[in-house]
Amino acid sequence: MIVLNSNYKIEGTNTCITFSQENENHITGIYDNGNVTGILEGNLLTATFHNNVENVNGLMEIVFYQNGFDAKWKSGLEPGPMRGKWKGIIDDDSISEIHNDASMKKVHYMTIYLDQDAEGNELASSENAADFIYEKINTINNFIKDNIDNEVHGFLFEEFLTSFDSIDNKSINSPDILDFIKNKLKTDLIKEALESDPSFRFAFIFDPKVDELEIWKSEFLELSALLENTLRIFGHHSEYEDIVLQAYDNGDYDTGIIACDLEVFENLTLSDYKKSESDNGFPKDSLFELSNYSL
Repeated sequence: MIVLNSNYKIEGTNTCITFSQENENHITGIYDNGNVTGILEGNLLTATFHNNVENVNGLMEIVFYQNGFDAKWKSGLEPGPMRGKWKGIIDDDSISEIHNDASMKKVHYMTIYLDQDAEGNELASSENAADFIYEKINTINNFIKDNIDNEVHGFLFEEFLTSFDSIDNKSINSPDILDFIKNKLKTDLIKEALESDPSFRFAFIFDPKVDELEIWKSEFLELSALLENTLRIFGHHSEYEDIVLQAYDNGDYDTGIIACDLEVFENLTLSDYKKSESDNGFPKDSLFELSNYSL
């Protein structure tokens, strides 16, 4: 996630660059010898740059992650392979400010696969489907609040069985959240959705106050055992530069962390490949933007 109005130091140089937001997604970056301007989509800034000293224009792509970015650039404005690289790290003097900022919060996103209800009936035809899914969501609510972070803010998508798009986010801390879930699950729309996709989706936001790797390894693993279902979790991990995916199967690792910027498949990062192959199989980048949740 981009951090605005803070110094990023370019690794291996004495140069710093600071980004500011002109409007909704137009970003300007100012550095010692020039400027960068472009459009930000998710954590990717597609931009042009101008070097004042050499009077050179060029193309640049910058991918932001927690506390830093990776950039590729080329001289000239015609399309072509990127030749140069930049790696930016938030200047130490700015880090203390960032830790107190909402930008440090993480959005994670779950898909829970529910083939049958507690009695072994197919969910789509089961009269107990609403109660069964309600029970699972309530378990997740309690687990996240008790085991990951006491200040977590969780949200359910209003169309949480049929779409990645959110119309009415509901916090798990809302007094009426459980009634909201039960009433929604009893609609004909939900019953139809269960016939094609017996799963539900759930997003939550937390500010990790413990070792983040342990949350990915131990906490989520324990949650999948508690649910007794297959669980996939998408989110950002500070050691990686892209959205990562971890799958768990009833308390066992199903795949390990399988989608991150370090893994390349057919000349694409694995997460980019998954996004390009299936609109429904991998969440949209916009789901991980805090601005969607009115925090």
